[in-house]
Amino acid sequence: DISSEMINRGQDRLAHLQNVHFHQGNGYDLEPFADESFDLVLSAFAFQHMPKTVAYNYFLETRRVLRPGGVLAMIVGGGDQGLAAAAEAAGVRLVRHLVRPDGPGLARLAELAGGGGLRVEIEHLLPLEQASRAHQLGERGRTRGKVVLAVAR
Repeated sequence: DISSEMINRGQDRLAHLQNVHFHQGNGYDLEPFADESFDLVLSAFAFQHMPKTVAYNYFLETRRVLRPGGVLAMIVGGGDQGLAAAAEAAGVRLVRHLVRPDGPGLARLAELAGGGGLRVEIEHLLPLEQASRAHQLGERGRTRGKVVLAVAR
């Protein structure tokens, strides 16, 4: 990750796992890692928040650090075909897992939130009348938390 805050969170959450290591990236490449040194590169909710040119460069770097036959697995919140095209153009085998809400999953999230087991970061809370602004903020892809529209009942 390029965020020291996210590195710290990950280290805190996974401190009990001896085979998990964190590295703070520079936001451009995977320079500290040797060529063909990984079988799997996992990205969770990252590439869709980057400008396509930055994502493409990371795809090139991913191809460099993956062993032959290695896989880039992405957990994404939507079906951005631009990312798939950029990965293909960079010669990266991409496997995506799309996250789609479902009833039981949403019920579990509500349970966690109600019990204090889920913390949601809200960066922008806007009235419904500013839906256009909320969309612009989401498209920008650089939010640190959720963009929420307040709807009066």
